[in-house]
Amino acid sequence: MVRNQPADTLDIYWIDVEGGAATLIVTPQKESILMDAGWGRPDQRDALRIEAAMRDANIERIDYFIASHFHTDHTGGVPALADRVELSRLFDHGDSVEQHLGNSRQAFQAYLTVADVAHGRRRTVEPGDHLPLKGLEFTFVTSHGAIPERSSPSDLTTTARTPTRSWRTRARTAGASAIFSRLARSSS
Repeated sequence: MVRNQPADTLDIYWIDVEGGAATLIVTPQKESILMDAGWGRPDQRDALRIEAAMRDANIERIDYFIASHFHTDHTGGVPALADRVELSRLFDHGDSVEQHLGNSRQAFQAYLTVADVAHGRRRTVEPGDHLPLKGLEFTFVTSHGAIPERSSPSDLTTTARTPTRSWRTRARTAGASAIFSRLARSSS
């Protein structure tokens, strides 16, 4: 069932994919961000749940897909989802650091196939990178183990430092901060 949302709302859907998370953000201009896609399952359960949230949000494609990290409960569902809906651009923290593990290598290779590296649909993000959205400031604050140096709690600079080396993928997660301009204006 498609609900008609007010035109000036920022809608956030947390989609239960029973393990990793899938979060869909839809701006008032119907620009969409999906972070993670759940498991890859033969019954396409997680892809179907994401598609149902998209119908509810009245969108037909994902403008920006973000892979937080390459565990199968976060990106395993990307191929099934890409078979069902358009994923315009794909963003991640860089190559998987767990390719020596069988399941991780397979999931990463499946993600790369969808990301279509040869045609520029995949982009590796750095702290301080932004998505070009209207009315929503969406800034990457972590990526591949790097975090931004800050002069104040609200300052997100592009100067990044890399903390203690960890080759586990969770330490390499792509993370972001989102500020809806309508909310930012009302608080000033």
